[in-house]
Amino acid sequence: MGNEAKELVTKIETLLRRKYGATNVSAQQRLFNSHDKDEDGQIDADELSGLLKEADVGNRITRGAWVRGVMRHMDTDGDGKISWDEYRRAIENA
Repeated sequence: MGNEAKELVTKIETLLRRKYGATNVSAQQRLFNSHDKDEDGQIDADELSGLLKEADVGNRITRGAWVRGVMRHMDTDGDGKISWDEYRRAIENA
């Protein structure tokens, strides 16, 4: 796992602990759902940007690059959104 991936995982885990007191699947689902603003069961680039901002990943200048990188890695079906299944698979592989 590269340095960027480690940073992302660490910051997401920190956010999970801060908000929900755990990093388990239930906490991950709650975090995912809290950023699925349109409640379509998927996170689009804007919603992902909000999640990354909350997790303190990147800054206003670099966050777009983070979003593109995460989408490229996690959006395995290429629909421009991250489903819960895609999210879980990526977390499990991290």
